[in-house]
Amino acid sequence: MVRMELNLYLRIYSRKKRTFILFIKTNCPICKSLIENLNTISTNYDINFVLNNNFVYNRSDQISSLYFVRTVPHGVLINENGIVELSNYIKNVNVLNNMLFNERVVKKSLSI
Repeated sequence: MVRMELNLYLRIYSRKKRTFILFIKTNCPICKSLIENLNTISTNYDINFVLNNNFVYNRSDQISSLYFVRTVPHGVLINENGIVELSNYIKNVNVLNNMLFNERVVKKSLSI
């Protein structure tokens, strides 16, 4: 496992909590708009957020294969057991919100 993959693995699985990984590139206009909204979005959900900046797709890359990432921006929702539940291209902030919609419902139901 390369260093970046190991660091990403440790950040995700050391917390036993649901995790959302956002794969982006800084020169991507859609990615920039997602980043601008990320702070607001992340406060609504009780999950880990991991930002993977300057992701480069490579067919042999373990991260690409493991999380089904083919282009950016791409979001991956992983449950607390390390199982990928959702993996989608994110064309705008609404798609990101839709991916996380069930997380919001869970958080609100736990606080009742």
